[in-house]
Amino acid sequence: MNYRKLLYGGIIFFVLSILVGISGTVWNIYGSFNALEKTESAGIGAVGTSIERALIFTIICLAGSVVGIVMMIYAGVKLRKHL
Repeated sequence: MNYRKLLYGGIIFFVLSILVGISGTVWNIYGSFNALEKTESAGIGAVGTSIERALIFTIICLAGSVVGIVMMIYAGVKLRKHL
């Protein structure tokens, strides 16, 4: 197995998951503020779904980051053994 490719794949996976997660979180929080502006109400009903989606994106970001870190650690250990 080519552990160098696994290491680079882990880095790419880590960075992309963070970018997608943060972008989705910010976009949905922005949507919740727009919903507040349109309804002119401070109730949770106006922003509930947007906040829920923002939290889902945050969870995806964290899970993807953990997978990327595990890939990098595994590849790093295997590459170090080959030195």
